[in-house]
Amino acid sequence: MLSPDTLYGAYLVFKPSSAGAYGFEYQSIEVSIAVAGVETHKRAVFLDPERGKRLRYQIVPRRVGIFNRTRMVAAAGPPQPPRDNLDDQYPKDRKDGWLEMELGQFFSEGGEDKEVEMGVYEIKGGDWKGGLLVQGIEVRPKQCVHANNTI
Repeated sequence: MLSPDTLYGAYLVFKPSSAGAYGFEYQSIEVSIAVAGVETHKRAVFLDPERGKRLRYQIVPRRVGIFNRTRMVAAAGPPQPPRDNLDDQYPKDRKDGWLEMELGQFFSEGGEDKEVEMGVYEIKGGDWKGGLLVQGIEVRPKQCVHANNTI
């Protein structure tokens, strides 16, 4: 039972097993959320929490060797700064030791019952995956609206 006039967020709650998770390091996954009869919202995220923390070096062509052949080498310069709008693509730490990734949000108008569909997919990479413990999907209010006032 959801409260009327409330914006909700849905979060995948997970953590790597004691042996560690694998197969999530470089492959994005697709998360989606939809209210029945309404457009589905999809986006790409990463379940590897370290991906957002790793240094990212730009790969640039350099002329190397006797005959000045062009080869791709990693630049020795500073890492590229992360873009702020990418922060929501990585899991966040929770106080209980688990991680959470927002799947999306939806608005509960109240009145008629509706079905909310949530999904987590990785079908493009084809690599084996394992070691991910899933606690569940948590749905919690983000914002309440009462008589046109936001609380």
